[in-house]
Amino acid sequence: MGISAIYLERIANRRISDQDTSTLVDVAGVSKVDRESKKRKNETISSDMVVKIIGSRSKRWAKENNWQAGFTLLELLLVLFLMGVILTLVTPHFSSATNRVRIRVDLANRERIEGAAQLYRIDTGTYPSNVSDLVYPSTNANGWRGPYLDEIPINPFNDTQVYQIDALGQVK
Repeated sequence: MGISAIYLERIANRRISDQDTSTLVDVAGVSKVDRESKKRKNETISSDMVVKIIGSRSKRWAKENNWQAGFTLLELLLVLFLMGVILTLVTPHFSSATNRVRIRVDLANRERIEGAAQLYRIDTGTYPSNVSDLVYPSTNANGWRGPYLDEIPINPFNDTQVYQIDALGQVK
């Protein structure tokens, strides 16, 4: 509607003079001051009332001049096109960020498993044959003091693939 927030602050909660009333009406697109506004010149108004006055006058002006408010099809298509361009530029950054997080989670899982395998070796004298030996005791593990891991870590790249431990306690 063309009114700035500064103007609304200036008129809100203040007594209206004839000059302010005519300015309000002129901003709304009507050149004459109606009698109702002159009657209210000694009343205080809020910004809600200002918006209502201006809104009602601009609707009346639109009806009198056969003017319809809204966006054209070209404007809508332009906005949709720009949104699509922005999304295509931003999407690769998100996918690379998730890939970096998966790499870090995988590295952290490998370090946890290798550390737990070292503790297992200290207690039993041999490395575990698989990752589940670090969580659940095996039948041939003498001196097992586990569990060395709370749960079996899940591979972030492939949920069905399980981490494997080689003969030296390294994760494959």
